[in-house]
Amino acid sequence: MASVFRKKDRKGRLREHWNYAIFLADGSRKSFMGAATKRETKRIADAHEADERKKAKQQQQPTTKSAAEAAEAYLAHGRLKGGKGGRPWSAYHAGKQKRNLAWWLETLKPETLEDISLLAVEEAVTKHWSHLAPKTVKNRVSSLRALCDWAVKRELLQRDPLAAWDAGDCEPVCPPRPLNLDEAHRLLGVASPVQRLQYEVAMWTGFRLSELRALRPEDLDGRFLCLDKERTKAKRDARLPVPEHLLEQLQKRAHATPAGGRLLRIPKGGASWLQLRKDILAAGIEPYTEKGSASWHSLRKTQATLMGQHASDPKTFRELVRHKHLDLTFDRYAATDDARKAEVVAAAVASFNGKCAPSVPPKEKTPQLAGCGAWRIGDSNP
Repeated sequence: MASVFRKKDRKGRLREHWNYAIFLADGSRKSFMGAATKRETKRIADAHEADERKKAKQQQQPTTKSAAEAAEAYLAHGRLKGGKGGRPWSAYHAGKQKRNLAWWLETLKPETLEDISLLAVEEAVTKHWSHLAPKTVKNRVSSLRALCDWAVKRELLQRDPLAAWDAGDCEPVCPPRPLNLDEAHRLLGVASPVQRLQYEVAMWTGFRLSELRALRPEDLDGRFLCLDKERTKAKRDARLPVPEHLLEQLQKRAHATPAGGRLLRIPKGGASWLQLRKDILAAGIEPYTEKGSASWHSLRKTQATLMGQHASDPKTFRELVRHKHLDLTFDRYAATDDARKAEVVAAAVASFNGKCAPSVPPKEKTPQLAGCGAWRIGDSNP
């Protein structure tokens, strides 16, 4: 509230003009000179204070944008530098985000982002996506959550309306599983030469399907296949050795492929998945078991399992699998089976029986010096 007062001069007399003090928009308190009368000064002070309150309210309120405009600005930011490390989104991710946000805007019909509520999102999920797996629902809701989080950081929203969203159990219903040795041999046995080369490169390098498609003839560097960080999922350079029995085939393919062409010629879309499914069935492999499904990612998990059984140290193992943390590698990728566990136990038993230490340790001898009596370890040297 504004206060009105008069100041005194050096002789202690009240000045003719009145003064007033108010709080400014930034929270500070400041005094100003008013009019010759108290009433007029009070009127000026109230008007000035109202202006400052209006400024403060405008500063606190986020910039108003329609939901469609905010979504378009968010997509533009993502295409520019919304990815990992400030890199642009991939074309696939940008398209997925655009489709998901368009669906949300059509379903919720919000005029501004303030109109989005947690209850409305939960009702939409229950009505339209109740038949989908929890992981799929989480991925689609994450697009809307990312928009809200982006808007809060840019003061388009005062708070995140989906901060309390609980996705529940989001584990995949049937995650990819690694192939055992018998299944891997059968798959390679029924595949055509072209498909066999694709499967073996995937199984021995651990490249993902998108990374296999990104391989070019110039990526073959001696005995290594190299991918720069712009073409890998983790945005880190990859350099992996190629087995000798595949090297000659890849070199012939590289010479026959023009520069910039696809080295393995894996088609985009669902054709590669249909061909793999056909080969899996021809090899007598169960596509779905209690351990998971057989897919392209199964070849990467097979590589992790094989490398884990033969890598001599964790550092080499992590570099071959290309994971930042070994927890992910051991928990989700590397697998074992009963035969392997029995083999490890048998090797441990054989080592124990062959080099069994005596149950009673030998009595420690007391060292002696010539010409001196016995002395104990820890005593000063006599």
